[in-house]
Amino acid sequence: MSTPQVLGLKRTWGTGKSLNMGLKAWVGVFGLGTQPVNYTSLGNFSAPSYFTTLKNQNMIPSLSWSYTAGAQYQLKKVFGQLIFGGYDAARIEANSASFDLAQDQDRDIVVAIQEINYIGSTQTKLLSTPIYAFVDSTDPLIWLPESACTAFEKAFSLVLEPSTNRYLLNDSQHATLRTANPSVTFLLANSLSGGQTVSINLPYAAFDLMVSYPIVEEPTYYFPLRKAANDSQYTLGRTFLQEAKLRVT
Repeated sequence: MSTPQVLGLKRTWGTGKSLNMGLKAWVGVFGLGTQPVNYTSLGNFSAPSYFTTLKNQNMIPSLSWSYTAGAQYQLKKVFGQLIFGGYDAARIEANSASFDLAQDQDRDIVVAIQEINYIGSTQTKLLSTPIYAFVDSTDPLIWLPESACTAFEKAFSLVLEPSTNRYLLNDSQHATLRTANPSVTFLLANSLSGGQTVSINLPYAAFDLMVSYPIVEEPTYYFPLRKAANDSQYTLGRTFLQEAKLRVT
C-alpha cells in the first residue's frame, strides 16, 4: 500500500462561485506511514502522522496494519478489510516468506516477483526475468515489463485498444475466458533469486473487471494489465490484492 506523507484532498464544488456546503465531498489518499508530516507551506513545521497519533493516544495497540482488497467474485463474497494495529488471523494463510520495506518512503512496500506463470489448457511462463514491483492499493492495475505484457497477450488472446491504452474485451472474448477459467500464479520473495517464497494464485475472476467513463463511454470488460515504461512503474495494484493480504509490522 502507498504511504504518502500528506493526505491529498480534492474538493467537489457546487454550482456558482461559492462552495456548496450541502454537497461538499472529499476524495483523497489515506497514508499509513509513521513518518512525520511536513507542512512547508503552513509555517514550515512538522507533526506526527495520523497513524502515529492514533498510537500515541492509545487508540490502536501498535503501528502495525493489515489490508486486503477483498474478492467479491468468490462464493462467499469476501469483503475488503483494513485493520489498524493488528491483523485478522482467520484471513492470513501462514507462510515462511517475509519482506523488508524499501528505503523510498513513497514506494516502500516492494516485493521481488521471481516468476509469473499462466495455468490453463497449457502452462506458460509470463515473466522472462525476475523484477521488483511496488505493491500499491491506490492503483487498480498490474504494471509489468512490455515483454511480460506480450506474453499475457498471447496467453489470454488480448489486444491493446490504442485510444484507451487498455486491453478491452468484447462479449465473445469475455465469455471465452470465463469458460476457460485460466489462472495466473505470482511467485514472490524478498530478493530476485533464492530465499523463502510465497505463491499467490489469481483465478481469471480476479481479472474479470469493467472499465467505465471517462476512459470509455459505456462500461466495458477489460483486462487490468498495463505496460510499464520503466522499472519504476512495475506495480501490483488492487487486482493483485484481491488474493493477497498485506501485513505490515
